[in-house]
Amino acid sequence: MYNLNITKKTSDSIFFAIEKYHKKYGTNKIKKHFNIEIKQFENIHQQMDTGGVYKTFDEMYSNYNKEVGTCPNINIDEQEYKNTILLLLSFYKNIIEF
Repeated sequence: MYNLNITKKTSDSIFFAIEKYHKKYGTNKIKKHFNIEIKQFENIHQQMDTGGVYKTFDEMYSNYNKEVGTCPNINIDEQEYKNTILLLLSFYKNIIEF
């Protein structure tokens, strides 16, 4: 479908995008903007904060709730995860506004 180069910089960009999003919008509009629950969004935040260097998108997704500090009981659909990550990267690079 699409091929992304995933590096440590990608994880950092996603983390900083979440920080930027929190400063601008808080948590009230996560469901509206990303179509996921707040807990799922926070799990992604924690994953990017403590996660390692990922090489593929699938590796990132498979470690979604396995990194230190993430809640293993919170699950997310693979398509929802991909959409959220791509939206966050676009938001971080000022390509989109919510």
